Amino acid sequence: MKATALHTDPPTIALIPEDDHDHHMLAQMAESWALQIHSYTRNVIDDRITEMRITPTKAMKKAS
Repeated sequence: MKATALHTDPPTIALIPEDDHDHHMLAQMAESWALQIHSYTRNVIDDRITEMRITPTKAMKKAS
């Protein structure tokens, strides 16, 4: 596998597969990252929903 620097902001390194093994490794990495992002996003959304459920209850108790 080759790596090349891309002149972006922020700087980025591109991994360039050279054979089937490299393609397989990159596919596994991409799948792992996608699962991690999905899990993080789901947890953030769950936290926001929980906050939205708790907040009105607290506000209603204070108003009573």
